[in-house]
Amino acid sequence: TLHPTVVTYNTLADACKTSGELGAALEVPELMTHRAETSRDRALLPDVGTYTILISTVARKEKKKYEDKSSKGTSHNNSEGTGGSSQRRRRDVRSGGEKDPDMAFALLNRMIDEGIV
Repeated sequence: TLHPTVVTYNTLADACKTSGELGAALEVPELMTHRAETSRDRALLPDVGTYTILISTVARKEKKKYEDKSSKGTSHNNSEGTGGSSQRRRRDVRSGGEKDPDMAFALLNRMIDEGIV
């Protein structure tokens, strides 16, 4: 039987980040902690990679919004870029809203409190 590893969970968090699902990404550390407690495997606890993914999820700026304005002259970028931007904004709203630097700092403090850095 295959069991998830910290790499598996970090990949899940990264997939949530990529798809704009902030809420789902923020649930990953709790999943990891629960699995670590039930299996008594401390190697499954969130690590620097986990928190790096989460911090970049909540703190990164939305470059696509600015690229759309500058690429209106080219039809290839305009048709591709505009749809992607509005689709991403919809996902952001579903997943908890705009990117939040304050949350990024809270995650950093949590990482420090847990002795990860």
